[in-house]
Amino acid sequence: MIKHNNNDINILVADDDRNSLGFLFKTLEELNYRIFVAENGKNALRLARQVNPDIILLDVMMPDINGFEVCRRLKADPETARIPIVFMTALTETVDKLKGFDAGGADYITKPFDCDELTARLQTQLNIQRLQTEVRQERDRFRRLSEAASEGIVIYDREYITEANRAAENITGYSITELTGRNIFDLFQPESHDFIRDKMRDRNEQAYQVRGMKKDGGTTVLKIREKTMPYQENEISILTMNDLSYKKALEQENRELRLSLVQAGRFGDMVGISPAMKKVYENITRASESDETVIITGETGTGKELAARMIFKKSMRHKQAFITANCASVPEALFESQFFGYRKGAFTGADDDMSGFFDRADGGTLFIDEIGELKPVMQAKLLRVLENGEYTPAGSPDTRTADVRIIAATNRDIRTMLAKGDMRADFFHRLNVIGITLPPLRQRKLDIPLLAEYFLTSEPLTGKNKSGGAPPAISDKVLRQLHSYTWPGNVRELFNVLRRYRQNGNLNNEDFMPAAVETEDVPFIKDDLSLGKAVKVFEQYYIKRILDRCGGKKKQAAEVLEVNRRTLYNKLKADGK
Repeated sequence: MIKHNNNDINILVADDDRNSLGFLFKTLEELNYRIFVAENGKNALRLARQVNPDIILLDVMMPDINGFEVCRRLKADPETARIPIVFMTALTETVDKLKGFDAGGADYITKPFDCDELTARLQTQLNIQRLQTEVRQERDRFRRLSEAASEGIVIYDREYITEANRAAENITGYSITELTGRNIFDLFQPESHDFIRDKMRDRNEQAYQVRGMKKDGGTTVLKIREKTMPYQENEISILTMNDLSYKKALEQENRELRLSLVQAGRFGDMVGISPAMKKVYENITRASESDETVIITGETGTGKELAARMIFKKSMRHKQAFITANCASVPEALFESQFFGYRKGAFTGADDDMSGFFDRADGGTLFIDEIGELKPVMQAKLLRVLENGEYTPAGSPDTRTADVRIIAATNRDIRTMLAKGDMRADFFHRLNVIGITLPPLRQRKLDIPLLAEYFLTSEPLTGKNKSGGAPPAISDKVLRQLHSYTWPGNVRELFNVLRRYRQNGNLNNEDFMPAAVETEDVPFIKDDLSLGKAVKVFEQYYIKRILDRCGGKKKQAAEVLEVNRRTLYNKLKADGK
């Protein structure tokens, strides 16, 4: 914190001479400083840690611990190391003054004191301290902002790097410490140097591509953009860099994936050749080549997490963490501690520091599933992180910065939520930079044969099948059964039906949910039922269907059915569920 007037400034005076103390106390008090007094070295050390003064006036000759030793101990303590120390002494020999500077002192005042000299030296040290604080605060702001960026950022002055962010570390292979003080041209191949100097002189801020040189000697393709700006009465240059090597490899891999899609109906771990799925693959490819926020929508069981993992695997963050946060399992009271973490003592039971989802996903991707379950007040807290990358752990005075790519998902109707006020418009628009909608299985039945073959021969089914032997062949009859059903549980339900099919070798009505195979629009109902019984059968079927679609969440199902929860519970109880 920068202090702007003398009333805010604490000065510790350490001297065993009462006459000197009296003079200093009176002089400094008239200047409205707050003064703390220590009559020996031991008390000076204690008070320095207690009051954290802005400056210390320290006598050299004290009875217990001399001023040089007190200074050395204060400078060795991280809590007091930055406090400027001005020695007071009657010694005039140069060698004595050098001892003070060697110990870490900032200046000397010679006894007997001159008021003008005392005031001038104090003000000089306080101004220096103020400027140093401003520089540290500016660096802290730069660090918070730059760490939230995916581009490498370096600041250099007269070709020498003064600041760098973590992304620059990842791109160059040098640590931030190694980058600081290094010549900017060390990051580029020698044959590029003349071209880069010409671009620096042009100052047109247009992006250009050059070959970069990494610490290990490897090379990379970099997209560079530079800007010159005034800083503390000087000009500095800010250079941003994007590593295009991975992007070019990604584009080639995506071309190969598209070819494999045409040939085998596969896109990584996703299966399908329907037009609806081809559009999904294109959107996933677009999202993986970006670092923007993504929201994936679709009914329960359509594969939203699988799509999120595909984006992650093909993105530039694929070597970092992929953390999943399920909003449906996070109570409102624990939202902040779950997402942002907490510090020891933040609340009863917080016996140790605990990292949150953003801490664990730092540098990688955070998949926020069932985002529609967040209440507006929780959305507002999450929106701050989405907008500026900053969050505060519970019980911590410090703001942290998250370098996290967000992928969100929901099975709820966003437009209905926005109309009802269940989702904030600003929150949705910040998530919806890239939107991907997964089609329900009933709209992509062309993919059912491919999905069936994939599931029956894949590890999830064959690995759990203890009977051994080849999977049963898929007959035309089975395919007709699979095709006639509307699949309210989508691909997940198909997987479970095929699991039973692999065990039994055939499909029966009870393999589908509920206990009847559907036609395209309505469930099978026996013709010999009365109207009342038929209505009851359909009601039980429809409630089960909506429950499956809502992932078993009774509250959400009741909202869709437009009945209160008690009515829903009673109907489920009557049905024996």
